[in-house]
Amino acid sequence: MIKYKHSMYLQLVVMLLVSFFAAAALFFVLTILGDELTYQYLKDSRRIEAKNNAAIGQLQEYVEAENIAADDEEALFRWEMKEKVIFLEVYREDQILYSSFDPDAEAVSVLSIGSNEYFDFDHYYTLRFADGDAEVYLYGSHQHKVYQGVQILEFALSFLAFIIIFLIGIHRIIRYICKLRDEIEILEGGNLDYEITVQGKNELSELASSLNSMRASFSEQIKTEISLRKENKDLVSEVSHDIRTPLTVLLLYAEALRHKKYKDQQQMEQYIQRIDDKAKQIQKLADSIFEYSLKEKKTEAKTSDTFKNVFFGILSEMVEYLQEQGHEVKTDIVWKQARLCVSEDHIRRIMDNIVSNICKYADPERPVLIQALWEQAAVSVRFSNFIRKNIHEAGTKIGIKNITGMMETMEGECRVEQSEEEFKLTLVFPLRQD
Repeated sequence: MIKYKHSMYLQLVVMLLVSFFAAAALFFVLTILGDELTYQYLKDSRRIEAKNNAAIGQLQEYVEAENIAADDEEALFRWEMKEKVIFLEVYREDQILYSSFDPDAEAVSVLSIGSNEYFDFDHYYTLRFADGDAEVYLYGSHQHKVYQGVQILEFALSFLAFIIIFLIGIHRIIRYICKLRDEIEILEGGNLDYEITVQGKNELSELASSLNSMRASFSEQIKTEISLRKENKDLVSEVSHDIRTPLTVLLLYAEALRHKKYKDQQQMEQYIQRIDDKAKQIQKLADSIFEYSLKEKKTEAKTSDTFKNVFFGILSEMVEYLQEQGHEVKTDIVWKQARLCVSEDHIRRIMDNIVSNICKYADPERPVLIQALWEQAAVSVRFSNFIRKNIHEAGTKIGIKNITGMMETMEGECRVEQSEEEFKLTLVFPLRQD
């Protein structure tokens, strides 16, 4: 939350006040300087003097023509309005006989006029009135226009200074707004890794911080979506690969039953049982799609059992099947009573993948070796075979990837060793210490 002292409203108010007082100070200085310069101009200007002389000449003609006395306020006021004179005063000795400020006033005594000494630009003129000579002070409209023009210029310069000072004050804010605009355009272009610049401690910086949070959240959302798409693609690949292996076995046993390739009734029932097992395995693999989509891959149920109970039946079935496919199988296994914690479903899927790979890539002319390697805290099951020559179909490595993933969920390890002639796959299972 932005504190009040950092608010843009307060910053703008401060800038306005600073600009106003600076402009007011400038106006005060310009007024003093302008008045002095105007005074000097009017004092030295022959054009002003000529206009004053012309106005005085017109007033003299008017006085003589109308036979006006020096204290005839009505006649003097009428001429003043006609000629648009700004200010007119008539003096005689120490009295003001007429003044534009108060044309109806009686004659007023003044201390000392001092002839032409008080006003330096010769505004005093001596005129002949009907009742005698009198001194006249005249301030014409042309002089007023000069003062008025100077004042307008002073105000314009002060206002311009106010605008410039205020713009200089908010230049940093405007520049930051422009920067935010440019950076938002970068985000609009799709570069969500670009970080918005956070500058200052006001509403704009809070907006930039919010944009960064939104950018990071949206970027993370996109990455999550991409990851989910990849996981879904991998899921399809893994499950399709896992389904293909038992489906192939099921079809082979179904083919054997259709063509009556069995020795006796017992072997036929054995084939039927295996078909049933493979069909159930395929159904379970299909169900696992939902487990993967719900992120239950890492929570596969595991059971604790002896090494023999886990692998004896599965390996016996594997050996029999490989022999039926024309492969010679040798085993080197010591059946100890050590206990493992494994997922039966994962073990069966792993074995199906291994059988599928052996059938595809193993040389049928050379034996397949299955070994159990015992260590103090682990037991390894190794499958070794020689690679068949002239393999035209390159492996997708999906089977190995599936095996590695399932071994990791059981806290085990899958090791692969491959040379030009031989392939070895080792499954390492940690032993339970209870």
